[in-house]
Amino acid sequence: MSAPLRLLPSTYTKSSLLKEINEALQELNFPSISQPTMSKIWNTHFLDVAFSKNTNFSKCSECIVLKAQMKTSTTKELEENARARLKKHNKIVMCGRYCYYAHIIMLE
Repeated sequence: MSAPLRLLPSTYTKSSLLKEINEALQELNFPSISQPTMSKIWNTHFLDVAFSKNTNFSKCSECIVLKAQMKTSTTKELEENARARLKKHNKIVMCGRYCYYAHIIMLE
């Protein structure tokens, strides 16, 4: 039996995920990875994770507001502030999902 499919939030795209990975690697003083390298890793180790295709009803209102603030920011400081808040928000959402998946697995 294959592993259950885990969906990333609809706000994630392959390019946004690659950008986030490379930012984390840069913070750790590691070289960034290319799109083909990410695809190889993804297709090898994350076959049970997919990008959400349904965006009509699954968009988070906070994500929408923060992304709009990033695009319309008049200064680099405001843009970075919105980016940091979005990153923190996404971590909170993912923690909630991890707890949910752990709970579901424990019920099986």
